[in-house]
Amino acid sequence: MTDTKRSAGERETVLYPFFSFFLGLAAGVAAGVDSKLAVPAAALFAAAVWIKPAAAVSGAAAAVLMLALEPAYEELPAGFDVELEGQRSIVDSGVHGNYYHLRTPAYGVVRVYGEQTGYGWCSVSGFVFNEEQLTSWHQADRTDMIKKNRISAILYEKEAECAEGVPDYWNRRDTAITALGTSGAESGPLAAALVFGDRSFIPEEQLHLFQRMGVIHLLAVSGMHVGLVSGVVWMMLLRAGLSRRTSLLILLIFLPVYAIAAGGAPSVLRASSTAAAAIVLAACMKRLPLVELCAIVGTAMLIWNPYILFHIGFQLSFLTSFAILLSRPFLANGGVWWKLTLTAQLISASAVLYHFFELSLLSLAANAFFIPLTALFLLPLSFAAAAGITVGFDYAVTAFMDVLLIPALRALKLLDMLEGHMLVTGALTPSVLTAGTLVSAGLLTLLTIGKRKTAAVVSAAVAGVIIFTIKQEETIVTFLDVGQGDAVLIRMQAEQESYLIDTGGELTFTDEGAERKKRGPAVRTILPYLRGEGVKSLDKLIITHGHFDHYGEACRIAEEIPVRLVYYPIHTTLEEGISEELACLHQHGAEIQLISAGMTWEKENHVFRVLHPSRPEAATENDRSIVIEAGIYDTTFLFTGDIEEEAERELLERGELRHVSILKAAHHGSATSSDEAFLHAVQPDTTIIQVGRGNRHGHPHADVLGRFRTIDTDIFRTDEHGSIRVIVTEQGYVTDPFLTETQ
Repeated sequence: MTDTKRSAGERETVLYPFFSFFLGLAAGVAAGVDSKLAVPAAALFAAAVWIKPAAAVSGAAAAVLMLALEPAYEELPAGFDVELEGQRSIVDSGVHGNYYHLRTPAYGVVRVYGEQTGYGWCSVSGFVFNEEQLTSWHQADRTDMIKKNRISAILYEKEAECAEGVPDYWNRRDTAITALGTSGAESGPLAAALVFGDRSFIPEEQLHLFQRMGVIHLLAVSGMHVGLVSGVVWMMLLRAGLSRRTSLLILLIFLPVYAIAAGGAPSVLRASSTAAAAIVLAACMKRLPLVELCAIVGTAMLIWNPYILFHIGFQLSFLTSFAILLSRPFLANGGVWWKLTLTAQLISASAVLYHFFELSLLSLAANAFFIPLTALFLLPLSFAAAAGITVGFDYAVTAFMDVLLIPALRALKLLDMLEGHMLVTGALTPSVLTAGTLVSAGLLTLLTIGKRKTAAVVSAAVAGVIIFTIKQEETIVTFLDVGQGDAVLIRMQAEQESYLIDTGGELTFTDEGAERKKRGPAVRTILPYLRGEGVKSLDKLIITHGHFDHYGEACRIAEEIPVRLVYYPIHTTLEEGISEELACLHQHGAEIQLISAGMTWEKENHVFRVLHPSRPEAATENDRSIVIEAGIYDTTFLFTGDIEEEAERELLERGELRHVSILKAAHHGSATSSDEAFLHAVQPDTTIIQVGRGNRHGHPHADVLGRFRTIDTDIFRTDEHGSIRVIVTEQGYVTDPFLTETQ
């Protein structure tokens, strides 16, 4: 530290050179790895320069040097079998299954999906995964994920042979996690998460509830956990009669052991490293501001692995830590719990929305209740349960925890049932992320210096600007790329209503028969798009007919996003598959309504007419498809499902057809649809064909493409253009494909 004698007007922040260096380093890494983050990087660097210019420039220069010195590895041939040798890590789990990392001399770190036992130096053979091209907005960019996790490739293991077995301490950790997770008490899985950072036994529904209500961070081993555990160990050592210096030394040894046992997440590494650094300084009788201490730890973590900057846990952990440490005057004088919660929620809100697209407006209340409950009761009891595993005392403790946890979960569910508590913004740009974080930092600064009325006025003004600027009049119709299937989202922004026509659906075939794909179109494309566009619920889900490639993902979507009303064509009989799907939709609160020709409904500047079916009997399931004409401003859409020649002929005979602006080609461009007479009746300006790449049906048929060419219509195909947006306003429409010829 320098400049201890300061003039009255001098900034206090000149005492934070390590903080400035850390911000400069983070700015350099962000800009160097991902050019899309130029705006946040510039804001970080500007803040660093304002604090200490020399340190900021040094940090940015260090980032450039680190990235320049990154080793260049060979590239693994995607789509082929290979054999690799390297040092293997412990098996971990993710959304795609269990995996471990193989550190190889030639290819760097390779992520290997498999569960083969063993550790140490391993020989592994497997198939190198070829990352698919992104074909729709808001899809998970796995190529970007690989890059930002310092992984060179993904391998699916076929065989593996390792020199050593899994370390005994890790086996004991897994045994303890399994014992808690399968204890039979509802609190057992929660205890495993609080002590060891492992959420694998927590039910998916409960995890989703925690995430929606903004308390999911409590399940990650964090500074609060490390602080409480360190405090208890410290008191026990002193009570045992050990000297202060000896107790500090034992605590210094204990912290890295606990960090490993807790899973080594960025939050626990940050907290344990900060605590260890504080112990070393205390032993040396040196004093350093906690902000600087935290910055030193963050700098060390970035030097160890620059790409950890892109880990959401690292971002939120350091963002909230710095905000709390710099807001100490605001946190003083009573109300610590709610002030801590407000500070953490306010500074992290933009980052949470950037990564997850939604935030509960009740998260402050939920955290104000759950943080004390966890810190004072659930966390200590969880450690008691873990300690009692060897003597069979764990179930008694977790059963007692249930007395506290079960009513708390019920209260959380009641909060989640309140209408309108979720703020769903959709995907934020890096510029909006930066602006939101700066506003939050400004509000915390006003609160810290005691300007609460000014903070309230600024908050109201910002809210007004947001409400005024986000109102949009355009309607966006998106033909989503779901492979060989249909899914069309109609998002009326002015009316704040959304309709989904069909959901796609994919099957995988095994020895046991056909099964629904675990990561089908809903997970890959539809749900990310809905969340990214800020869709809170589906006002109407229109299932055109009972074929799996049109209804297969309906229930999965309803599990994630509320569906209010489902339209299905009138019928005499239902096949088992669609019957089960409709029952599932009903269980999730959707009203099921059978519709037929003649039904109409209107919204402001939007008119929807059902043209088909006119009767429940049809020669084929395809010919029972719902056909809808939608007039949006002066632009007309015709959604045709999978109708074939018989249904097309019936529509012609009834005089239902007229010129349309956009035609959704029937039955993926099959030769049994899009008859010449039908096409001449509708004369579409634009035709969109939803079809899977390299599908086994040969869609779209060459003859059908020839018919489209004769009527001079612009053709867009999801197998070539990916998802396709049609943006409609009073002035007309613009077609916007995700993939262009240059891509």
